[in-house]
Formats: sequence, C-alpha cells, structure tokens
Amino acid sequence: MFVPEGDWFDFKTGKKFPGNRRYIAFYKDEDFPVLVKSGSIIPMAVLDPDNINDTTPPKKLELQIFPGQSNNYNLYEDDGISSLYKEGYFLKTEISYNYMPSNYTIIVRSVEGKSGIIPDKRNYIIRFRNTKQTETVSAYFNETKIEATSHVENNDFVVEVKDVPTVGQLT
Repeated sequence: MFVPEGDWFDFKTGKKFPGNRRYIAFYKDEDFPVLVKSGSIIPMAVLDPDNINDTTPPKKLELQIFPGQSNNYNLYEDDGISSLYKEGYFLKTEISYNYMPSNYTIIVRSVEGKSGIIPDKRNYIIRFRNTKQTETVSAYFNETKIEATSHVENNDFVVEVKDVPTVGQLT
C-alpha cells in the first residue's frame, strides 16, 4: 500500500506509518487497514449495548485524537428525525486540539444552536491515540475545575469526564 505524505495511523491498532512510502502488509478481510492522518479528531458515539440501533444524540461521546499536529473539528447534531433543526434546534460544537509534544489540550465548545435536542449533560472519553500518559491532567467547564480521571489503555492515554453540560466549554 502507498501512504501519502505526512504521518498516518492505523485506526484500529494506532500503529504509525510515516508517509510518502510504500508498505507491504498482509491483513485478514476484517482487519483491512483504515488510516487516519496525524491530528485527526474522530467523535464516536458510545452505544448502549442493549440498544445498538439507537440513533439519538449520545449521552456518552468518545473523542479519538491522533497526535502530531493541531486541528479543529466541527460536530453538528440534531434529533435526526424531525425538521426542528429549521427552528434552530440543533447544536454545533467546535472541537479544537492543540498539540505540543508534552502538552495536549482539547477544547469542546458549543458555538451555535439551541439546547433541548441533545442531552443536557454528557460523559466524554477523550482517547489520545498512540500517546504516553502525562503527569497531570486538568479539566475545566467554563472557568470551573471539574473532576477528570485518566488511565493508559494499550498505547492510548485516556481521559474521562462525567456529567458535563453540552452547552458551554470543556477544556
């Protein structure tokens, strides 16, 4: 496979592939590689195992962050069913990732829309892919410090915050 210029990561394993090169690799059909570019921000709903077909905006959101460069992502959410979005019942959330080799900062900030369609509060799992654990973790909602837990899972550094309002700024 040919990997374009830049740094790329295997989405499933987190393995880094420096770009502008060809690689010979063998995969099972179910393990076919999906590569993401350095700095990618990928939001993923964490589904209730008892209701995997639920398409409503999630109460638990995992943000997969790939290292190497800063980036921004705009997340748009509505109820997915009605036309209430025409009356402003949607939420646009800007997710900003500021990458420095020894300091990773994420800002999740609502920027447009009305509350009432997505959950008032949400649990966030922020997964810094292929990243070592930092010595300290600080989390804030607007100006107020909030509790955050962190751990290492495989090669990922994971930070979790719970019951964060969806309207405002999580840093």
